[in-house]
Amino acid sequence: MDEDKIVLIGNESDLLHCGYNFAIRYEGKRYPSAAHFTHYSILHSLNVPEHAVEELLCTNSSDVHQKALVILQEYMPDGHDLNSLANYLSSSLHSYSLQGLRLRAEHDKDFEKTLMKTNEALLIVCDEKNAQLGIGMDDKTFMEWMTKEKADSRQIAFWMRNEHTKPADLGQNQLGRYLMWLRYEIREKRKAAMLSRPIISVEGLSTDKDDKPVMINVNDLVISLEGIFHPLSNYYAFPFEMKNERYRSVEHYAYEKLFNSLKLDDKALEKIQTTPVPLNVPIVAQKVLRQLE
Repeated sequence: MDEDKIVLIGNESDLLHCGYNFAIRYEGKRYPSAAHFTHYSILHSLNVPEHAVEELLCTNSSDVHQKALVILQEYMPDGHDLNSLANYLSSSLHSYSLQGLRLRAEHDKDFEKTLMKTNEALLIVCDEKNAQLGIGMDDKTFMEWMTKEKADSRQIAFWMRNEHTKPADLGQNQLGRYLMWLRYEIREKRKAAMLSRPIISVEGLSTDKDDKPVMINVNDLVISLEGIFHPLSNYYAFPFEMKNERYRSVEHYAYEKLFNSLKLDDKALEKIQTTPVPLNVPIVAQKVLRQLE
């Protein structure tokens, strides 16, 4: 995580908030927001009557959490109370919140794009009404609180990772955690998609006993050696030694060997060796070869 950067997320009016008014559909039902989906699913799993659960869909996003509690208390399952259901409600909130946010990412590309633009930043939900999903403060109050506590972004990140050291004033920021996990999931799915291509059958170079080409299975995977794949590139700046000689990169090695095979002088070789950026090595080599005709 980039501990030098924090992205503050507001209340239901913020695009990244689960209560943001963007309708999602799931199994033929329409939900006004991901928050509605989460609490509807929790109540439905507890066998709360359908007509009571439907009331939740007519509730404003800012009040849906409180409304769900009221409905649950009215239709509490036999033999249970909020204390006995605490563990179930906590785990259900986690799973259904993530499911709702996943659906939101599928339906709302602006949401997904904005989330991915946060890169590795720590996400803090400044929702003053909810100290569970958010931190129980708005952004202005949070900034004032940071100043009072003399806490920088690294300290906030440490508190969020270590619950037992976190000040009591700072809420749980569960939505921030869910969003960061969703961001990780999306990124990993994109990586996997780059490596998954359909298999096709083509004629190989070998032939069978009837002199017909043997069919082989291949795919059209082409990896751009950038990002996570950049270390696989010849242009990756990673010094290494071979036979007591040190090279700046594989590209440097290749052109130095080429120049040696052409029996060029040390001055020409030095121009390759002193080129700091591997990507520029072929350009320098071309200039040297043009000068030497």
